[in-house]
Amino acid sequence: MNLILRSMKNRAERDFAGAQRPERQAPAPPEDLDIAALGFPAGDGHTLYADLYRQKERDGAPMPVAVMVHGGGLFTGSRSANRAFCEVLARRGFLVFAPDYRLLDAADGFREIADVSAALAYLGQNLDRFGGDAQRVFLFGESAGAWLSLYAAAAMRNASLRRLFGCAQPEYALRGLVGISGMYYTARPDPLGLVYRRDLYGRRRGNRAVMALMDPEHAAVTAALPPMLLTSSGADFLKAYTLRYADALRAQGRPCELVYFPEGKNLVHAFPSLHPDLPESKAALKRILAWMDTLG
Repeated sequence: MNLILRSMKNRAERDFAGAQRPERQAPAPPEDLDIAALGFPAGDGHTLYADLYRQKERDGAPMPVAVMVHGGGLFTGSRSANRAFCEVLARRGFLVFAPDYRLLDAADGFREIADVSAALAYLGQNLDRFGGDAQRVFLFGESAGAWLSLYAAAAMRNASLRRLFGCAQPEYALRGLVGISGMYYTARPDPLGLVYRRDLYGRRRGNRAVMALMDPEHAAVTAALPPMLLTSSGADFLKAYTLRYADALRAQGRPCELVYFPEGKNLVHAFPSLHPDLPESKAALKRILAWMDTLG
């Protein structure tokens, strides 16, 4: 990991005092929910972990599924960062699956995408056992997790991307993809791209064909995506990425819904998932759920 990213990682861990580390979080399970930690195999034999959330009292009907991929700049964070949001979704009747993926001190961007893909494949192999509905699987990605989710989703329908990332192909199709304050652009010559380029792409950053595909506006990528909903806010430091990507999808005729809150200093980066108790977060979730309903 380069010195800038290492410094950012150290600062994040210092600022949050390890609050995102699962081993330092041991809240009592809510009485109304079942929460289980599960191991799943990554493509290279490494074992990763995910949390599964379900209501204890269920009617036996297959549940809609929400997969939640956490943020953290690709160098920090864990599946527990969005626990409160996952609990909210579970109480709405969703089977919620929140996987970990390896971070940049142990993997490059291709491996991280493959880890998310492996989580999606494992979920598909166990949907019946978990009680999920294979016809209603929605993928949520927060910040850096939105970038991973976008490419993992596109790889499900694009064989070239699966070969590039070394991804598995799940046995179902995503109904929709929700990007929360997404870090969609990682290969542009802007400050973020210049900081991340080497660690994410390694030697392949010199391959023009590969790097062309790492532009999320590439037609091969957008054509493979399910319908998307993007959400951001005026106080989100990555808001320009969300607004640009929404415009790009619409210009290509791709189905895209934008939920944008222009005002509110407290509506910081990824507020709907990191601060789900805010009134605006509840309003955002209401619009997300209504959008899901339009997709069937």
